[in-house]
Amino acid sequence: MPRRHKHNCAHGSLKGTPMRAPLAGLAFCSALLLVPAARADAPIVIGPITDEGVVPVLDCPGFQVLDRFVVNFVARRMLDREGNRIRLIEQVWGVDTFVNADTGKEIPAPYHNNTIVDFRTGLAAINGVIFKAIVPGVGPVFVDIGRVITDREDNLYFSAGPHQFFDGDFEALCAALE
Repeated sequence: MPRRHKHNCAHGSLKGTPMRAPLAGLAFCSALLLVPAARADAPIVIGPITDEGVVPVLDCPGFQVLDRFVVNFVARRMLDREGNRIRLIEQVWGVDTFVNADTGKEIPAPYHNNTIVDFRTGLAAINGVIFKAIVPGVGPVFVDIGRVITDREDNLYFSAGPHQFFDGDFEALCAALE
């Protein structure tokens, strides 16, 4: 059975893996807490910010999968009248490229989603395409699309849509990268 690599980011890493995000955006939330609060009459816009890298994400039978990612995001931090942080809204887009570390075989997976973090409740909602790897002539091999709501401790409160990432279903992705 495929095994995901564990990683905890400051905000809680939604199932605890270093796959770029849904996770890069949620880790970024913690950094936004360090920015001093300003006036409450308009959102504070940060970005666009781009990050890229390569991280091990999955052990398939006989090989390791790397994620060569490029993530872009724009964050809007909302404040109440007293200047307290109440909400963070991020637009996140980019490409994950899943790579067989032994053979170099790769599958690109473009994505685009929105993340809304409610600081009052401690919940985060991700809406849209989180992962979508499609192999020409085969079809989708790894799809995580729809809506998920989690807390900082990685507890899943709501899920709608196909969520292979959150369900831990990596068999088709491993098979496609063999």
